[in-house]
Amino acid sequence: MKASSFHRHRLTSVAYLLYKARVVGGVVPFLEGAVRDRESRSTSRQPLRRASDCEGAHGSRHDRPPAHVPDMSDQSSIERPMQPAHAAVLEQLHAAFPAEPIGSTGAFDDFGATYPDAEPYAQHLEGKTWAQLDRSYIVTRSDALGFLGTRHVVAVLPVYLRALLEDGVWSPAGDTLILLLTKPDPGKRTGIKLPRFEALVSALTAAQRAAIAAVLRAFAATDEEGSLGGRARDALEHHWNAYLPGRS
Repeated sequence: MKASSFHRHRLTSVAYLLYKARVVGGVVPFLEGAVRDRESRSTSRQPLRRASDCEGAHGSRHDRPPAHVPDMSDQSSIERPMQPAHAAVLEQLHAAFPAEPIGSTGAFDDFGATYPDAEPYAQHLEGKTWAQLDRSYIVTRSDALGFLGTRHVVAVLPVYLRALLEDGVWSPAGDTLILLLTKPDPGKRTGIKLPRFEALVSALTAAQRAAIAAVLRAFAATDEEGSLGGRARDALEHHWNAYLPGRS
């Protein structure tokens, strides 16, 4: 992905988003990671950083080793062709998530009363299949994943999975998506809690669970020394490995 693509859409005020997010208490750490992820990509002249390397996204930044970040001056590290294995996973993703029109009614009714981008986001969804959605718009608003109802998370999930597969660590949604797909501890009091994670898994078909596991595994293999790749492996080990071929 070219760094200049991060200029394509306006950014919602970070202060405003964090203020609104705190009203919803339960998703604050989830949203702070997404907001910082969005802000860090707003200016290509500054070094890009992932939300996993920012305090508040996934524990203190002082508790984690420095992340491996590709050199922006080396365009080959950003604009490389998709690997054959990734092409097979993308085909699996398309097969698992049918291209059916998405109805936006009620998308934010359960959890998104305070989400400031709820109306425009829902308008972008209405009547389109996931493959027809404006990928740049949807992916740069990954914070919506913390506010959407379960049915609509499933509907847009393949957009974010595809971005992770094709864009790797440069996906604007990488941190938020992997946080969403990481099974929380039963006693967790903040962020995406276990009941919501279990509701998401229950709403997925067997083929969709396997596709998610395949995307996480393919991504983790491309970021073996990075913090985000490490978190993808954690998500696999805590839950999604069970859906890979040969696993039980």
